[in-house]
Amino acid sequence: MVFGPGAIGSILGAALHRSGPNTVLVGRGSHVQAIRKDGLQLMSEGVLRRIKLSAIENLRGFKPRPDDVLLLTVKSQDTEAAAKQLSGIYGPEAVIVSLQNAVGNEEILARQIQEVYGGLGEFRGNYLRPGLVEHTGNNLVAFGRYPQDVDPVAERIAADLTAAGFRVECHSQV
Repeated sequence: MVFGPGAIGSILGAALHRSGPNTVLVGRGSHVQAIRKDGLQLMSEGVLRRIKLSAIENLRGFKPRPDDVLLLTVKSQDTEAAAKQLSGIYGPEAVIVSLQNAVGNEEILARQIQEVYGGLGEFRGNYLRPGLVEHTGNNLVAFGRYPQDVDPVAERIAADLTAAGFRVECHSQV
């Protein structure tokens, strides 16, 4: 699940979906409506792709699976609300990876969720309009378990991201 799919979250979700894992985008309003209607349109290297994937506006009625991994890409000011909402659905044992700008997000998440991973997505994207994003370069995702570790869960997430076409670096210092 990608929670907060703007440009970065949509790029992550599209890549994961194309490589196999069942991916759901949880976002807002017109972006989700456009994805549900026409698929996510992803412009990359001058090619426009239309990717049909699941997109929902809220978690009401959502049935989590025990092996779900949550990729959090919301703006930092929304981290605490997202943590409360996700822990309410998944419980404190959820696995969440914060790929957000700014520092301190992992600490906020750790108040609600036990398995927190933090890192950065070093790739560029633009939200062009609802349902359309552009991937303009680079493909690095670096992360590890908060506050410091690389464990089998991190290695599994790294394998999924690698299969999706990202260059992945796992770090024990988050």
